[in-house]
Amino acid sequence: MSSTPANSDLDLDRHLFEAIRTFPRLPPARRHAALLALFHQCDPVDMSFIAKVYPRLHRDFLRLLPTTAVHIILRLCAPRDFCTIVRVSPVWFDRVNDLTLWESLYGRVGLGALVSRCYRPAEGMRGNAQRLDAFERWVRGELTCRRFRAHGSGVVALSVDDGMVVTTGVDKTIRVHDGRTGESVRTYTGHEFTCVHISGKMLVSGSADGTLRLYASATGKLEQELPGHTSGITIVKLRGQTAVTGSTDQTLKIWVIPKLLTTQAVPRDGSSSKSDRRTEQSLHAQNTTEAALAEKAACVRTLAGHETAIKCLDFAAGILVSGDISGALRVWHIASGNCLGVFTVTPGAGPPTFYAFRKQENTAPKAATASRRHDALSSVNFDGASLLFTTLSGRLFLYNVIKPAEAASYEESREWAGAAGTFTINQALNWGSGSGEAAVDTLNLPAVHILPPRSGDSIPVPRPRTPAGGGTWALCSQLDEWRIIAGGSDGSCVVWNHFTGKRVYALKGTKLIKGDTGADTLTLRRSPGTEEHDSDGDANGNIKAITGVAFDTQRIYAACMSGYIRVWECIDGRKHA
Repeated sequence: MSSTPANSDLDLDRHLFEAIRTFPRLPPARRHAALLALFHQCDPVDMSFIAKVYPRLHRDFLRLLPTTAVHIILRLCAPRDFCTIVRVSPVWFDRVNDLTLWESLYGRVGLGALVSRCYRPAEGMRGNAQRLDAFERWVRGELTCRRFRAHGSGVVALSVDDGMVVTTGVDKTIRVHDGRTGESVRTYTGHEFTCVHISGKMLVSGSADGTLRLYASATGKLEQELPGHTSGITIVKLRGQTAVTGSTDQTLKIWVIPKLLTTQAVPRDGSSSKSDRRTEQSLHAQNTTEAALAEKAACVRTLAGHETAIKCLDFAAGILVSGDISGALRVWHIASGNCLGVFTVTPGAGPPTFYAFRKQENTAPKAATASRRHDALSSVNFDGASLLFTTLSGRLFLYNVIKPAEAASYEESREWAGAAGTFTINQALNWGSGSGEAAVDTLNLPAVHILPPRSGDSIPVPRPRTPAGGGTWALCSQLDEWRIIAGGSDGSCVVWNHFTGKRVYALKGTKLIKGDTGADTLTLRRSPGTEEHDSDGDANGNIKAITGVAFDTQRIYAACMSGYIRVWECIDGRKHA
């Protein structure tokens, strides 16, 4: 039976549609041959039509569109495509490098405040595109996860430097692992280690007998033992040639370490080292003592003023900030050893006010200590420009700080501390929505590593407050250029954008939980070789607390009381210094 004209037209349309659909999948050589064959079938009318249409294909549409329309189109492109777009023409290059475009690109992920620091036209498009792409991946939560065992029992302290993960555990040992692979590098034993910090070539540890120990991080060699505290050391930090320790004996000690034992390297987990190098140069100049000139480290100063055990500390630009378990946060001038002022964190109240001391004294004014209701501090981060401190009850306070002058004298630092606006509240965050103001009767803090006083010591321990996050204690926190990460007793790490104050997501094992309600939960892809475990709980499924967090440009590390280190990695990572 012959086909009707209508059926013939349908067959032609069907064949034409199939040819058009198949054409993009052909290899280039066959596509070119097909185009030539098609041209050979064209008559003069067809060729005239092609001649009219062809110039339109060369039209520079970005040049013709208004700037607003161009930005709308470019925002639809992936940042990595900008490297190709800028090569089309000088006009396209200028369009892509428009500062207004980059402000909108960073602004759409809540990081508009970073444009002035992170968009660098002189660097070239590749670095800028990679940086923006990595920020977007972090914000979207495009992460993989893995874990490795660090200790047979709980981890109580964590420090990371240049990919090396150093931990202390309930087993009283220090263990070093390669954070990129999870492989064990070294184990330190023989002492009741309680805290540790690594920076460059030096690893420093504190122990229950009040002794500070210095090790060469490359070899594990013990360089020096430095007794000093009368009770256990709870926290230690090292920056360049200066180390600071805090103890349950309620004192802080400043130690100067010879230059031959140290190196200038990344001085804090996940932060830039430039300002801290300048800081340590000024500190070393101010602490020019016989101890600094000798080849042995020594304690050059003891700071007294805290009324309870010291839990956390950090220092930069010649200023030390220390917090204790009674909720008092003291600010010190390192070179002179004088206290510049105090924050006192009170449950139920708003962000604490800084009380500056107008003269040389270590006693806080009555207004700062009038309330007996305290909110114990769990961690503090200070880089000279920002101050973040966290309470066990789940409150986090971020202050903008007027950066102190390098190598400032005590008088200059006192004026700095007493000036209006030196500490300005930026964000006040809660782990959860609960107010949590009722007192509890027992000291039941999961995974909080506070050493008990020695026999005969009398150290008052205030009652902790109930947590604000629905039963979750905030045990640790870290801060970088755009985010705050805090670890809790429920085994989760919460990430906030500190520019907007919004929770970005929570990380719990292999789960990524977006928003406050937890309605949007994703299962992260496991990194190759990781164990098939979704959470960091014990054999009975009980979730263990997060006791330490650290991060760099590519990874977030979390130490857990299960003995594991959980690592979340950005899929591509940020490939810039």
